[in-house]
Amino acid sequence: MQILKTIPLKLYNYGAELDTLVCNYTVGMNQVSKVLYDHGKPMGSGKIQKLVYNDVRGIGLKSQMACNICRQVSGTYKTLQEQVKIEQAEWQLIQYIPTNVTFSYKRDFTITDKWVSITTLDGRKKYPFHMYKSAEPYFDGSWEFVASKLVKHKDGYYFHLCVSKELPDAPTLVESSTFMGVDVGM
Repeated sequence: MQILKTIPLKLYNYGAELDTLVCNYTVGMNQVSKVLYDHGKPMGSGKIQKLVYNDVRGIGLKSQMACNICRQVSGTYKTLQEQVKIEQAEWQLIQYIPTNVTFSYKRDFTITDKWVSITTLDGRKKYPFHMYKSAEPYFDGSWEFVASKLVKHKDGYYFHLCVSKELPDAPTLVESSTFMGVDVGM
């Protein structure tokens, strides 16, 4: 069984470059969203990437960011189509607001227990973060870092680090003919 967790880490010593990155990323997401909406139905991220890759790169985003945008927007429209099928929504243009950027581990971010290195529009930059006591166990080497997000909060930027770990499967339930119940008076 695989377990996934998200650990928010507050970033320090950043400048306007993160605002620029988030805004450009959102522009890219809205461009891809318009193409998918005009197409009238969702399409796989590979297919949409072939249509919009150069346009998304043209707004200054790096290669992996363009791929992440296609994957993220494609998934959103697939979810929308499922909601349309069960009549919980109508086909509509999805507009994104500048709040986050998705990063792929080892492609456009790396992390240690002291800083996170992320790809910005100006190249790679390292940002220190506050190491919360509750986050320390996830840096012991037993957890795998996976795709994570830079998220804009009211009090600044946080890096939402996603970690994964494979755990042994839970034991299977065994048929039983006798049960005992305990009344705890609640």
